[in-house]
Amino acid sequence: MATSVNNVRFANPNPRPRAYRGGGNHLTRRPPITTISPARSETVQFRPLPFYDELIQIVQPTTLQSQGLVGRHNESQIEFKLPIDIADAIAMSKENTHILLRFCCIDRQLDEQDDNFPPNIVISVNDKHVMLAPAISNPNKPNVPPKRPGQHVDITKECKLSPFVTNLIDIKWLIDPTEPSREYACTLVIGAKQTMDTMLDRIKSRGLSDPETTRRLIADNDNEVATTNLQCSLLCPLGKMRMTIPCKSVKCCHIPCFDALIYLQMNERKATWICPVCYKRAYFQDLIIDGFFSDILTKAPHDVTDVILNLDGTWTPVGKTEQVLSTCKRDPNAPELITISDDDD
Repeated sequence: MATSVNNVRFANPNPRPRAYRGGGNHLTRRPPITTISPARSETVQFRPLPFYDELIQIVQPTTLQSQGLVGRHNESQIEFKLPIDIADAIAMSKENTHILLRFCCIDRQLDEQDDNFPPNIVISVNDKHVMLAPAISNPNKPNVPPKRPGQHVDITKECKLSPFVTNLIDIKWLIDPTEPSREYACTLVIGAKQTMDTMLDRIKSRGLSDPETTRRLIADNDNEVATTNLQCSLLCPLGKMRMTIPCKSVKCCHIPCFDALIYLQMNERKATWICPVCYKRAYFQDLIIDGFFSDILTKAPHDVTDVILNLDGTWTPVGKTEQVLSTCKRDPNAPELITISDDDD
């Protein structure tokens, strides 16, 4: 038998072994399938997906109960049926409405969990293998096994879009031998895909940051760099083009910005949400347009890609000729000039 929760059926933790045909002509016994126990919603909360509006949760955040097998695949299954209105919405608009499977590594210290795959995960939906992004090795950590980048899994094409047909998700994964107590959870949601224009409009609707915040950073006497004039680039550190929508996280403490559109486009392809200036997390919900640099980009000539930031909060455009001369000759009596690159905090 199997237990049922909100139209979702979880495999029985102790089913009788079922026979199925393997690759040959003989019958092989399938190993027992463990149950997926619903985790408490107040304990596991996934971070909202920026490019999707969640319409409904088919499976609430749910712990993957491991059998404690190190070196062998643990296995869990989920059976579910789509609500009739959701099935109709997906069938009529496959481009906008998606069935998304998500995983996370449970960190009890965090309020919201980022997408994170269990080690060596293998997923099939209705006996169809689901292709995942390949695992990536870190060249700076040669002794660490390759890691698959955390992201949601779109299983719309593998699902049966009928409210009367049961879908079966089979999940296999390995326990990390270095941290066997690490817990993972999954959830299944229906999401409506948002356009890039909508994403930008949501950032713009937050308004501009107070220009005085950036001016205080420039004049901060506790920062040894700020005791001199600063030369700052108007080029996005990601696209190397002049910014049109200067942006950064409200949690960032540096002066330079990045372009909001380029940042969103890169994270749509590969969601890392890492600030290209300070390399700290810059989640979508924390992004805001910088009021100080917006004013500069509006007033500075279009061919200007660098400006001098004065300690009193004013700024001066740097022409191309001045940029060349500044690298060749410097007045020894002139104040020291510090260039802020995208590698500086």
